[in-house]
Amino acid sequence: MIIRYHDAKQCNIASLKALYQSVGWKIYTEDMKRFKEMFENAYDVIGAFEGAELVGLIRVLSDGAHIVYIQDVLVKPEKQRQGIGKKLLSHVLDKYKDIRQKVLITDASSKDSQAFYRSVGLQEASEMKITCFLTLS
Repeated sequence: MIIRYHDAKQCNIASLKALYQSVGWKIYTEDMKRFKEMFENAYDVIGAFEGAELVGLIRVLSDGAHIVYIQDVLVKPEKQRQGIGKKLLSHVLDKYKDIRQKVLITDASSKDSQAFYRSVGLQEASEMKITCFLTLS
């Protein structure tokens, strides 16, 4: 079946929850009020749909002028390694090509994950002589 990519900001919350849980990101769905807010407050949400089924998603935060944060990139496990994640990332990087700073922070540190992010033109901060600071609660 053909995968179609389009706005998913108003996507059915049950479909969004199922996608996040399918990849093990259950911490996001523990508080459904906050889960809904993260889509309502997102700058952009693009979904990958196979028919009516949501099989992938990318969520973007931005000021629209100088910085884009690529917050979530996820694809249902049975649909991974089919180019869906790469297409989602490439779409966002192209859509916001005129914004200088594009940031993605991930805890996926495997060689496969690193190769995936590099394949769409991203570099680790240390390779760019940039320091990143953050805190997690």
